[in-house]
Amino acid sequence: MDDAILFLEETKDPMSVVDERLLHLRAAGLLPRVRGIVFGHLSIDRSEEDEFEDFVLDLVSDLDVPVLMDFPAGHEVPNLTIPLGTEVDLVVEETTGWIVYREDALAAPGSAEAAASSSAA
Repeated sequence: MDDAILFLEETKDPMSVVDERLLHLRAAGLLPRVRGIVFGHLSIDRSEEDEFEDFVLDLVSDLDVPVLMDFPAGHEVPNLTIPLGTEVDLVVEETTGWIVYREDALAAPGSAEAAASSSAA
């Protein structure tokens, strides 16, 4: 999907597994088509976190897209729900970042909330 925000998470995987997965996405032609990358909470030992973040950022640095690391979703607590397929804006600053939802992710299509949300836009 072109211009998507890619959400990734790891489950105590070594860096070599993450490298393999990102290279697979790149080889399939999918990675260069994303508009941003959100990486969920890292479930690795905190002493390895900086090294892991640097490793991941280096793997995607050529894409010239915003990358948000350690987003509170994935396998650790807190684990925010990420509604897939929802229009969002990804905001990344030097030491923080967040996701802004452009639409109500919980309204059923055709519901009053969805209609009010789309007419307000």
